[in-house]
Amino acid sequence: MKIEFIKEYCACFRDENGSINTETFKRGDTVSTSMEADRYFTEELAQWLIKNGFAKEVKESSAWKPKFDEKYYFLGNTGKVCVEPWLNDELDEYRYSVGGCFKTEKAAEAWRGYRIARATVSRDKGVLTPEQIRDNYLGEFVHYVVFNLDGQLETSWDCLDDYATPGTIYFDTMQHAQDSLDKHPDEWKIIASYDWSKE
Repeated sequence: MKIEFIKEYCACFRDENGSINTETFKRGDTVSTSMEADRYFTEELAQWLIKNGFAKEVKESSAWKPKFDEKYYFLGNTGKVCVEPWLNDELDEYRYSVGGCFKTEKAAEAWRGYRIARATVSRDKGVLTPEQIRDNYLGEFVHYVVFNLDGQLETSWDCLDDYATPGTIYFDTMQHAQDSLDKHPDEWKIIASYDWSKE
């Protein structure tokens, strides 16, 4: 698991000589529980840091890039899934740079469904734009939809000290978040369960 700190955190650990050392991590620093250099970061500590607002999990890129003349799937201008061979041209590179190259038609269809669901709920009342968050909501409470520990969708809240998680759809009030969840339960399920690791 890889995490990125969103608040400063001081870690204490015992080195190979048995001495206790400390290391301060600043906002933006990343560590991985699988790296030997970060061996004192266990999965449990990483989960605790995420749960208590010190860090967020970083999904490592699993973007697939086709080889020359290999077919790949993408969304065309009309939103229809298309297939073409990879020619290493500007258009191919652009599709790859925005995460639009898929190995299978099924993965491209899943991405299409995610984009449609996201566009639908993004028009709901109370959705905050990135500019509104930056200008008016840092240090304030915002609301969003998330899966709870029982696997059910529910509304939750957070205080954005100086950081908003990219890609999260934030609402100005809990009621607006709940209204969106009540109005679009199927879309929210698609958004919340989209598998970003798929190619």
